[in-house]
Amino acid sequence: MSTHAAEQAWQTYSTTSDAFCFSYTFNGHKFVTITFPTANATWVYDIATGLLHRRVSYNATYESLGRWRGNCTTTWLGNVLIGDAFSNNVGVVSSSAYTEFGFPIIGELISPPVHQDRKRIFCSLLELDVQSGVGLTRGQGSDPQIMLSISRDGGRTWGNFEPWQSLGKQGDYQHRVRWKKLGQGRQLLFKVSISDPVPRTIIGATANISVGQ
Repeated sequence: MSTHAAEQAWQTYSTTSDAFCFSYTFNGHKFVTITFPTANATWVYDIATGLLHRRVSYNATYESLGRWRGNCTTTWLGNVLIGDAFSNNVGVVSSSAYTEFGFPIIGELISPPVHQDRKRIFCSLLELDVQSGVGLTRGQGSDPQIMLSISRDGGRTWGNFEPWQSLGKQGDYQHRVRWKKLGQGRQLLFKVSISDPVPRTIIGATANISVGQ
């Protein structure tokens, strides 16, 4: 189930002997969760898709992001229950919940590298095909925002250029999420993230790329 990238990350952990694993099934997906407490990291493998991803949570004082708060799981009356690593609380896994024990859940997606024979490439437009018009009636999420970051060195660093775009206020179903004049590089990676408590459905992406020398 591992990838070379995941294995390289695990090799940087000072301690791996304290790792523990549990699994649960939700919406037809079987998730295998591996947490490294000393490394403050959690990895989750989705058997249905064959994809491995990092999962992070805010710590108990809302100061930093680290390992996922999920520490154990069981089922009860058809619900998946998750025990919190930082308190005595028990949570219910829900596809309509966008907070985690009172803290925001940050959704993040990173694109594959965009490149062409090591030539310089220029991006004039990036557009996401999303479920728009998902804003709430009031409060945080009434005008939900999605943030874009760009890496030009293979994901080692991310630029400070982090423009926000709206996902569309409630009912604005034709709203378009677009960024223009995104610069150039020999390799580009795009990262989008959202913390507002609204659905985060990304269907696809389109980029206008031209190739230089």
